[in-house]
Amino acid sequence: MTYIILNAFGFFLFFVVAGFSAALLLKTNGKHIIKVIVLSTLTVFPGYLAWNCFRGMIQGELYENETYVHLKKILSGDESGSIGVMAIYAGYNAYGFELESIDVDNIWSGKIKFNDKKIPYNLYEVNTLWRNRAKGIKEKKCFLYSWANDIENEYRREIQLFNDCDKKEDTISKVIANSKN
Repeated sequence: MTYIILNAFGFFLFFVVAGFSAALLLKTNGKHIIKVIVLSTLTVFPGYLAWNCFRGMIQGELYENETYVHLKKILSGDESGSIGVMAIYAGYNAYGFELESIDVDNIWSGKIKFNDKKIPYNLYEVNTLWRNRAKGIKEKKCFLYSWANDIENEYRREIQLFNDCDKKEDTISKVIANSKN
């Protein structure tokens, strides 16, 4: 419920600030142009928030930020996690690589059948960039990662790690087939 209230507040704030800066722009003369530019620029951030809120209302919670933070901590060696993700970290770390950047994008969200009930499921494409500490060489690694999220029953767990981003369409079709069962 608070998520919807925050979304509505983001939309309201965006329109108020945009309207105020537009009104100033209409009344402006040369001495107020800096104020108009500053106030007009301030509409960008509420607009961004409003877009994210709208997207969240339409698509549901995608947990991209949470997944990003979770994977970054594991792949940086700051905390332990699932065997598959820890294996990626251990493999790169053994050859002198450290995580330089990570990008998490939701590629599919829906519901899958798990323990005789349907729970929310998100599949992410994770692109990582690793830098060798000694040689300065950079390598890219892409993998697919999935969470199942059942907020109502306070259930959240990693479901699967897929090593190949090239077979993304096959993976999505398998997940969709599982969601129809």
